[in-house]
Amino acid sequence: MIHELVVTSAARGLQAGRSGFTTVLRTRGIHPELQAKLEQGSAYRHVYPQGDGRNPRILSHALLHSPAGQLSVLSSIVDAGNGYDGRSNKLAHHLALDGGEVSARSTSSPAAVLAALDRGGGFMRRWSGQPREQDGPTHAPPAPSCEPKACSAWARAAGDAGWAGFIVERALRRQQTWIVAPPDCDLIELFAEALALVPPAQRWGVTFTTYAVGQPDVLWLGTMDGAPEAQAALGQTRVAVVDLVRKPAFTASSVLVDAARGKSQVSWLAQPRANGAGTDRPERARQRSWRPVILAVVATVGIVAVIALALFVVAPQLMGSGGDGRPLRSNSRGPGSSGDAQKPKKTVRTEVAGERGGGVPPTAVPTFAPETSRSLDRRPQVVGRSDPPSEPSPRATAGQPIDRGPVPVEPASEDKLDVPPPER
Repeated sequence: MIHELVVTSAARGLQAGRSGFTTVLRTRGIHPELQAKLEQGSAYRHVYPQGDGRNPRILSHALLHSPAGQLSVLSSIVDAGNGYDGRSNKLAHHLALDGGEVSARSTSSPAAVLAALDRGGGFMRRWSGQPREQDGPTHAPPAPSCEPKACSAWARAAGDAGWAGFIVERALRRQQTWIVAPPDCDLIELFAEALALVPPAQRWGVTFTTYAVGQPDVLWLGTMDGAPEAQAALGQTRVAVVDLVRKPAFTASSVLVDAARGKSQVSWLAQPRANGAGTDRPERARQRSWRPVILAVVATVGIVAVIALALFVVAPQLMGSGGDGRPLRSNSRGPGSSGDAQKPKKTVRTEVAGERGGGVPPTAVPTFAPETSRSLDRRPQVVGRSDPPSEPSPRATAGQPIDRGPVPVEPASEDKLDVPPPER
């Protein structure tokens, strides 16, 4: 869809009660928000008295976001002599193209379309008649061919065609550039030559104006030598300026600069064309560049998943066995347990000591059958007996009761043990 809007000075506009600079023509169904933005983008400043043919003609391409989506706006703003009230007048003619209309002109460029409209009378210069609405645009924008070639117009205007490659490089980096031109310079022809160096899929993303009023949000800002904008741009060191009046020497060299000079071919011409028209779109190129990263991430996730699964299966088996292959003891407490570990229970058994030196009556000697390896490390103390400490036997390490053999027993005193004397 193409929306058309014309703003000029009139005694009556389309909106009731409005006069002066107002909308006098629009396509039916245009959104009010889009109409307001187009009216705001109709600024113009006379350099010479109204009606003087030396006044600049503004041809511009801008991108606008509206409820209908992103639109490419092709505009022409010119001096329109005197208005109905005798004061200076202007006429702004806007054509807003949606994505479908831009795609139909993808092999062309906004500068080439503007130049063709301007030469073919597609833009109004004077308004006559009554305000009106219409179903479609007065003139459908053409789609002239736009093939890259040596920038001969730049060579004549700037002294070096390489300047065309310079402003293209900055536009592809989304950097602004001022172009200061003499009054008789046709900047739209220069912009059309430069845009031919840009890949077709990116041409309609480059915005520009041939005569900037203030500092509009575009990439190429043309201005006339002596204008306030030109003086401000030339007075700043951090602003990129191409001066077509003083024509400074340009010695830089790059792929685009050499292509503009006709010394080489632009690199995108050597790339395979997608679907037989134009070069591959940046979105597809970005998608292909992400494929190795995505594959690496998927492979990494798969490896981590396999390792995690292996640990999940093997870890319980490793934790359930000791270093010698025997199951580890559980530290879980039973219902009646207390403390950090269960204490070994002592079991007493009676060993009969053999007779020594005439016989000693059998004496009950308590021994202990430890249940844990901890009880084997020390020997329980028995009241009434003082045995020297001894090291645990090898059998203790196997978890079996310790058999220490006969234990000598000291004769008990009468108050401790009542043993009858042996008979002779």
